[in-house]
Amino acid sequence: MKTKMTFGKGLSTIALYTIVLVFILIYYSIGPQSQLIFAATPATVLKPGYTTFSVDSIGLTGRGIELQAAFTQTGSSYLNVYWNSYFIGGSNASIGATCYLNCMAEQDCSSAQQCSQTGLGPAVCTILNPVYKFTEINNVSCRFFNSQYPLIVYKPYPYRTFYPIKFDVFYSPLTTTVGERSKLQVNVKNTGLFKDNYTVKVAGFSPAGTLEIDPSPIPPIGPLTGDSYESTTQTGFTSINLRVVIAQDANICFTVNSTSKPGVNSFYGCAQVKSSFASLSDFNFLGVVWIMILSSALILINKTF
Repeated sequence: MKTKMTFGKGLSTIALYTIVLVFILIYYSIGPQSQLIFAATPATVLKPGYTTFSVDSIGLTGRGIELQAAFTQTGSSYLNVYWNSYFIGGSNASIGATCYLNCMAEQDCSSAQQCSQTGLGPAVCTILNPVYKFTEINNVSCRFFNSQYPLIVYKPYPYRTFYPIKFDVFYSPLTTTVGERSKLQVNVKNTGLFKDNYTVKVAGFSPAGTLEIDPSPIPPIGPLTGDSYESTTQTGFTSINLRVVIAQDANICFTVNSTSKPGVNSFYGCAQVKSSFASLSDFNFLGVVWIMILSSALILINKTF
């Protein structure tokens, strides 16, 4: 009886040691390796999903964009850009626009003078104190976008080119009679952006002594509207008063300048003046009677002396 109890106690001790040893083996064989595997396993990367959608096209009425400007003697004050935009599909979302002066919209225009506006239908944005290239052609271009999808680009970019100050001058040769006061008509057509007035000044004539120019100031032309928003190009005229002194063809030269910025795109031209002595048909009945009286008087004088 005493021997059996010792053997049973030995088995219990051995079983206990065996269980502890098994746990130790499991800890070192499974636990640490599992941690390293999880740490080394890369995270699963999910592929991005995608979808398709359509966006309404933007339409512009008329010529796309229209321009209007105001200019003073001390400098330009504003440039308005007008447009009338709509969604071709009838969407009611807002349409945004950013317009640039002298920078084409497909370029980097971040440093260009610009204006922006958002809306639907007729709209306008204003560039304050615009800096123009007075002796070169200028341009305004705009980027239009759906306000719900501002990163979607709409092409082509509408643009307008213009000259701030530009005008055409035309006139015809003058045919007149020696000694008769005549008018040389000078016509000016405003083809620039600004509403403008124009001055005409005689620069000279040749040959010397052939013409007598009226010293009175020549009336200015204008104001004339140019090619801008809600206006059409206008033409005006003035006259140079003169009298032919000698029956000889002559040339009279003159200059035309804008009053907004004198000297910019100024005009210099010369008109031909043709003259002749008056014929009998140029006189009226009273003139013929006077000629007869004077002729008779001269005949009597000659007979007397």
